[in-house]
Amino acid sequence: MGQDVAEFGLDSNAACFRYGGFVARFITWSGVDTDLTATISEGHFREKRALKANVDATGIGSGVAPKMSRNGCPAFGIKVGSSPTKDTEMGEFGLLRDQLWWMVREWLRTDTGAMLPPDEDLMEDLKTPTYYIQGGKIKVMSKDVMKDLLKRSPDKGDALCLTFADEDGDLVKTSAGG
Repeated sequence: MGQDVAEFGLDSNAACFRYGGFVARFITWSGVDTDLTATISEGHFREKRALKANVDATGIGSGVAPKMSRNGCPAFGIKVGSSPTKDTEMGEFGLLRDQLWWMVREWLRTDTGAMLPPDEDLMEDLKTPTYYIQGGKIKVMSKDVMKDLLKRSPDKGDALCLTFADEDGDLVKTSAGG
């Protein structure tokens, strides 16, 4: 499970469930505080029988994974502004966010069995970002620029990216519960 967290305002919470190469329809909601978001996320986690949840822990989302973990869900806070955990044949990444968006790009580019749900917002999210090399590091278009181009936040794209946070088991992170 990848969980992009929002609170009040125009952004939405987006829960993404990826089972190998299959991505289920996204579940979105908005207008609730992060405490209720954690509770809603737990319900979806259990309903979909997810094995773990990678939760946006940057900014307002920082409390969601700890609450989910305390309530028995193996939830991990992912800080996309932190250092990347791997590089690619093209070089190093600037941030973990760059690495995760790149991993989704490569998955869609190379896995002929990748299956996404029919979702116009998701398609826009995935087609909008470009990348560039800065200081020898791969950088994906910033979220602010994406928001300007989309006229909304790329909530579903971010949630999908979070499902790749520990691909190959090499992302160092700690359980939010302890």
